[in-house]
Amino acid sequence: MGGQPLPAGWTGKLWAVSQGIERASVDAPDYLLLTDADIGHAPDNLRHLAARAEAGGYVLVSLMAKLPAPTPPSGS
Repeated sequence: MGGQPLPAGWTGKLWAVSQGIERASVDAPDYLLLTDADIGHAPDNLRHLAARAEAGGYVLVSLMAKLPAPTPPSGS
């Protein structure tokens, strides 16, 4: 299944995320995981996030990814 054409004023990634959420919502999931494809997750990450959401009655939980930086940024 392909996505819809990019409307004016949208960026590609956000439009793709919006369409993915809309499509996934048809199945009424308890949770949605929004992540970049290059992020590695610990094996228990999803379980931890779901437990945190349920324990706190949250509709959104978030974690910050730790990105490896083998070299300093240019200009440092």
